[in-house]
Amino acid sequence: MVTTAAGAVTLPGAFTYVAAPTTSGITPAQGPVAGGTLVTITGTDLIGATVTLCGRPASNVIVNPAGTQITATTPPGSPGTAAVTVTTPGGTATLACCFTYQAVITPHATSLTATPALIQLFPLQLHFPFLTATLTDTVTDCPSPARSSPSAPAGTSWAPPSPTPTARQASSRSSASR
Repeated sequence: MVTTAAGAVTLPGAFTYVAAPTTSGITPAQGPVAGGTLVTITGTDLIGATVTLCGRPASNVIVNPAGTQITATTPPGSPGTAAVTVTTPGGTATLACCFTYQAVITPHATSLTATPALIQLFPLQLHFPFLTATLTDTVTDCPSPARSSPSAPAGTSWAPPSPTPTARQASSRSSASR
């Protein structure tokens, strides 16, 4: 409504206030430098949003009907923290700290060395009651953190069962005790 000395005029629907967006978080908070990570950005007043990460536009931007959540696919980026900017007709909101592009880590080849910790040669049998194993990164030549099996909790080890005597060993023991 505009009021002057000459009178008042109202023009319904001539102006609509659009609130500025707010952003409160992004998940996941990291992804590869190649991009392609599906992220969810939360906030308010996100209707009509576009999303950029370090100035590069995200793709497949979808805003929920309530305007409180955006899903988008990250563009390629450089290793490090990327500012996430959401722009709507009401303004701009930025998450400066919250998404990290990670460089792709190339897996290194490893070698496995198994060493008996105790060798028992008497009675006439070879017995390995304990076996130690070291998994070594062949590039850095450092031990690699590993598990003894895919289902074993970290820090556990495996030892072979004690051998059962063969029939020959059993008969030689029983004749020795006669």
